[in-house]
Amino acid sequence: MAMSSSATGIPGDPESVLDLRPVDESLASCVVDEERVLVRAEGDLRMRRRLAALGLRRGAPVTLMMRTAGGGAVVSVAGSRIALDRSMLRSLHISTGEVA
Repeated sequence: MAMSSSATGIPGDPESVLDLRPVDESLASCVVDEERVLVRAEGDLRMRRRLAALGLRRGAPVTLMMRTAGGGAVVSVAGSRIALDRSMLRSLHISTGEVA
């Protein structure tokens, strides 16, 4: 698990806390058949609510099943398979570690 540190060395500075959250990346960069954990979704509130209704919410295990023509993909989440386009894949951020 990758770690990043934004330590400034100044006592009391909130930036001096070690950040132990896993580094996240977009679902578009995920490898086929590798399970990841959804960390966050970008986009407007309506889109995030729709994704959550489909099971794509923070902490959900997600597996990229196959890539489609045009940069999209089919993902597996909560026992369902969902087709997503390229922009949606880029707006979903995943991690291999535990959700902070």
